[in-house]
Amino acid sequence: MNEFIEVYQYLIPAFATQFCKADSIDFVEEGSTTSSFDLVKQFYLDVYEALGNILILPVALNNIKFRGDFKKVKLGLERKVDSLDDFFGISKANRYHLCDSEEIYTEYLRVIINAKLRNAIGHNDVKYDAISQQITYIPDPKDRSKSRTEYLLEFENEALHLFQAILVVAEYLYRIKEFVLIDKGYRPVEVGMPLKKVKIGRNDLCPCGSGKKFKKCCLGKGLYD
Repeated sequence: MNEFIEVYQYLIPAFATQFCKADSIDFVEEGSTTSSFDLVKQFYLDVYEALGNILILPVALNNIKFRGDFKKVKLGLERKVDSLDDFFGISKANRYHLCDSEEIYTEYLRVIINAKLRNAIGHNDVKYDAISQQITYIPDPKDRSKSRTEYLLEFENEALHLFQAILVVAEYLYRIKEFVLIDKGYRPVEVGMPLKKVKIGRNDLCPCGSGKKFKKCCLGKGLYD
């Protein structure tokens, strides 16, 4: 999050493109005056790695919703991925490849990923033209005679989508924690006007609603004391 805050000021033009109609932007003509490839490159690499590490959670949630077992992945996935353990054991590039856009918890991520460009950055097979804002890269290090191009705004848009996907997974984690607390008997505090703080006695009923005495429930947990 701190890294995003540092680079966000440079990414505002790319962020604005998310509110444009699909295919309405001419990346040859349109560019950014606030950023450069080097400014965004490390942020892109970091969010790629971070999201790749936590993709297992939305995949597991899909497994629960559609197959009733968090370990049962969707049938027909490639590369001999038969279980969640298999998914966890493959490379991040393959996790992205197998991230199903047709199942709800991975669909919400709205991931846009150019795995070839990410690999090229890792191998330093990238050149950047600051005037045209064009990124030229080698998609296959075994065949250096072929190259591809992508424009800076496209690259930054991919980085933003990866970061936004991390925020979605963070929301999943928050909701799971919320359900765990509810299952343990905790109740959310009703939203209202601020109330004067009332001291809770050790033998009073716990305000969480569990029905237990305060001393045997939430005392010392920092929730009400």
